[in-house]
Amino acid sequence: ADFKSILSLVPAIYMKDFKGLKTSGQLQLAGFVKGIYNEKAMPSARIKMLVQNGMFSYPGLPKSAENIQIDVDGYYDGVQMDNSTLDINKFHVDMGGNPVDLTLNVKTPESDMMVNGSLKCKLDLATVSDVIPLDSTVLTGKINAAIDMMGYMSYLENEQYEKFKADGNLTITDMLYSSSDM
Repeated sequence: ADFKSILSLVPAIYMKDFKGLKTSGQLQLAGFVKGIYNEKAMPSARIKMLVQNGMFSYPGLPKSAENIQIDVDGYYDGVQMDNSTLDINKFHVDMGGNPVDLTLNVKTPESDMMVNGSLKCKLDLATVSDVIPLDSTVLTGKINAAIDMMGYMSYLENEQYEKFKADGNLTITDMLYSSSDM
């Protein structure tokens, strides 16, 4: 399918000039739900999504979101929750020329959640309104992030901080968010 198919599922994007939205890119989506639903179990489910070379551009706005690459595999085990996993193997977007990269892998969410992820971005928030119509919302400032983390939640709960890898930096400069609701 094309990339516009998945964008139609995002309420904020769908509500704003969706008919005039220009898109390109390929989407592969696969999944299943199977099993029994009762007091002891729920059906298991898996969803895999792959977006390659995605792009969207609103009419009348000067910039676009380009080079969208997404590789996500989520599995929910309805019988044994601890077998559930979330793998965001790749999430990349150039938001009006501002790169955002994210990876995240989560396993054993019930017994002792293991998290392995990274976030890298250089995002000028004022550019968001050049890419997505924000109507009465004002958004400015800059976010620079280079964060890596990996470890089990029990390390944090047991104050074994040296076992939990958390490296990097996050800088938010001159951020302003204002809307009619807030």
